[in-house]
Amino acid sequence: AHFQKSRFQEAIQVYSKGIEMCDEWNETGEIAGNMKVTLLSNRAACLLKAGDFEKCEKDCTNALDQSIRDNAIRCKLLYRRAKARFLLTEVGNSVSNKNKNLLHDAAKDILQLLSIDAKNELAATLLQTIRAKYELTKGTPISQTLNALRDATNKEDQIEQCNILLGLITNDDSMALELGQRQGIKLLFDDLGFAKSLAVLSCCCSNPKFVQVYGKDLSQIR
Repeated sequence: AHFQKSRFQEAIQVYSKGIEMCDEWNETGEIAGNMKVTLLSNRAACLLKAGDFEKCEKDCTNALDQSIRDNAIRCKLLYRRAKARFLLTEVGNSVSNKNKNLLHDAAKDILQLLSIDAKNELAATLLQTIRAKYELTKGTPISQTLNALRDATNKEDQIEQCNILLGLITNDDSMALELGQRQGIKLLFDDLGFAKSLAVLSCCCSNPKFVQVYGKDLSQIR
């Protein structure tokens, strides 16, 4: 009832109590095992809705490590773990090696799901999204320079990477869109401040599409 009414924290507490009871019973029979898997799956669904993606992934993994005969539950767990892994890549540096691994593992989960249920449309759609995101993690001159800017430990290195960005976009203003896609606008202002960022972003604004897509983001920066 809690889940249907979007009371996810209350539902998580209820499922957690049930999981604790299963552990206290310490039974290894099929019925007890199936009950714990179901409770873990249900709690994972609540954690996913609540935005606690790491705990969702952990619950799904714990459940999938059990002996599961019900393919419907297995598919739900694989989907939820894949989605949690994908959503974890939406936080922080989208081109980090950790996020590349998360996307790779998420795709593996979905492919395993589709091997069981080939007509699962939600899974097929998520796989397309994961693959599109993975393409963005591949190294390009813009992504490599933004990564170097993130890793820079002093102002001299930051300014050097800023100048590289300026040169790249001056030579090919289509790269301005990639800078926006890779959250480069916020990075520039956070690391370099307004004055140093202005030259790069002014160059980006020579691309009308960049202004159309990211103009609002620029206007909100103080």
